Amino acid sequence: MSVVMPVFNAGRYLDRALESVLTQGVDSLEVICVDDGSSDNSGEILRGCASRDKRIRLFKQPNAGQGAARNLALEQATGDYVAFVDADDLLLPGALKQMLARVGDSDVLVYDFVRFRNEAQLAGKRDLPDEPAKVVPREDLLRMMGVVWNKLVQRRWLESVAFRFPEGMIYEDIPAHWKLILLPERIRHLGSPLYALRAHSGSTTANAGLRRMDSANAFRMVEEFLRASGNWPEYRDVFLPCQLRNLAQMCDALSEQGEEAIARAAVDRDMGTEQRAALCRLPLHWRDRDVFFSMEGNRLAKTRRYAFTRLRKAYRTFKKRLVLQR
Repeated sequence: MSVVMPVFNAGRYLDRALESVLTQGVDSLEVICVDDGSSDNSGEILRGCASRDKRIRLFKQPNAGQGAARNLALEQATGDYVAFVDADDLLLPGALKQMLARVGDSDVLVYDFVRFRNEAQLAGKRDLPDEPAKVVPREDLLRMMGVVWNKLVQRRWLESVAFRFPEGMIYEDIPAHWKLILLPERIRHLGSPLYALRAHSGSTTANAGLRRMDSANAFRMVEEFLRASGNWPEYRDVFLPCQLRNLAQMCDALSEQGEEAIARAAVDRDMGTEQRAALCRLPLHWRDRDVFFSMEGNRLAKTRRYAFTRLRKAYRTFKKRLVLQR
């Protein structure tokens, strides 16, 4: 088992992240850590842990982003399977054993996760349910969060498709997610939560600011992949709602910028001609029902009503700009 962990200024959480991996009780484990030009004490922590535990393989590079760090780690990986763990998150106890026991002959195993702010919230997640992995429609898997840390991947398969992460962007997980769902011949889903996602304000995407608009470029890359692979006709109707949901989240995160600024920044990103035209044709009520209900659990919280109103205005402005540019 190879666990890939990119590290950038994660000193506050790094010890616990490494401990959650190293205490899994899995034989033949390697943890490939890539220090992506950290300026805090992450490098010192990594060197100390690597000196005490030879299962840690440490690499360092000038800051180039998570995509480049993960690519470097994949080049060094020797395990039969590869899992991804971010340096501020945790694996739940027994997670790696569950992955190996359930992956079978799958090229990719997708598993669930839990969110937490403090580790006391994970107390009830220590005993993982014993359930089989299942074959589910790929459309359902594509609608999940576009990340890679909820996937166990066979390394030989990764090499067979020459899989690499996009570099030079902060939303490299999005196109990687679509490829890891659609390219494998055999893929299964395990409903058990094996991964714990830490919710905090210091994460890369939480502090991205206007760079959140880079996610529009990530979805353009997904569209290009769908077209090049011949999957566009089959998965177009899955792709567009995911793109709309992303736009809604961007608008929500950047609501203080104002509707016009949000729309202008979104349109300035290269979204792809077909994608622009399709978004222009979608009526606003469709977006209200399917996108916002999915974001709010079928009920809009009172505290979000103002944000909801702002988002409607931003989307109208955004759509108008798209129509004018056609």
